[in-house]
Amino acid sequence: MKIITSIVNNVFPFIKPKLDFDSVTKLNIKSLYRFTSFDTNRFYEDILKNILYFSAKSQFNDQFDAQIPTRHNLCNEKELDRYLENLLNKKGINGADKVNKLKIAKERLKNNPEEIQTTIDNYIERKVGILALTENIGNLLLWAHYTNKHTGFCMELDARLLNKIIIAEFKSNNELAFIFKVKYQNDFPIINPCKHSFEQRTQLQFLIKSNDWKYEQEWRIILLNGSRQKRELPPEVFKKIYFGLKTDSNDIERSKIILNQYNPNIELYKAVKKKDAFSLEFKKIS
Repeated sequence: MKIITSIVNNVFPFIKPKLDFDSVTKLNIKSLYRFTSFDTNRFYEDILKNILYFSAKSQFNDQFDAQIPTRHNLCNEKELDRYLENLLNKKGINGADKVNKLKIAKERLKNNPEEIQTTIDNYIERKVGILALTENIGNLLLWAHYTNKHTGFCMELDARLLNKIIIAEFKSNNELAFIFKVKYQNDFPIINPCKHSFEQRTQLQFLIKSNDWKYEQEWRIILLNGSRQKRELPPEVFKKIYFGLKTDSNDIERSKIILNQYNPNIELYKAVKKKDAFSLEFKKIS
């Protein structure tokens, strides 16, 4: 089982931020938005307290999310030998022990591909946290789907400050995180561990979704080491709150009480229907 664990760890290593995806800096994104509802479990209080929650893949409504298969059977014999030898070399395994472990690993990859995939899926479920954001606050579908029919709210985040904090995570400790824009396509991706680089594997696994979700204009923060699912950030990251068309006045007042303690300088707005248009505008409230 140690060989299987090594293979899985090799699929998602602690990588450098060299992904070939649009970044906050590249596109000069100033703000990103997080939609939420006033749920009965009061999870919404986290974001009012300057805390971001990173979900496991099983918590997403897209049943294909972060479930891209890794197919070792796409490797030819030479590629598979080279792939496994590099892995064993990294583990410092040499000599007769290396030959024996190489044989065992090849047999498992060929005869038990489901075991490998299950182990990878379990690893992602336990270790990887995902936070979904969007660049479009005015999207009516997002308001309908993620704020419980306009009764919740949307938090505006300072994208550039958030990006700086995430980059700092790369440099300061092993709690690896990155933020990039999701890509949408019709073709279902497959990961070939013998052809795709570490960066490409991460892109394919976490940052590609079906074109059906394109309307979300999603950005993602990914935590790869899974040390914790919640992160408290400086209050300056949280810029403004926009309450929905149908947000209850009691929920707004309850939010104000929390914000007065954790982020008293944040600006508050209320959505209203724009006249003669399928769109919203936001009016500042005290």
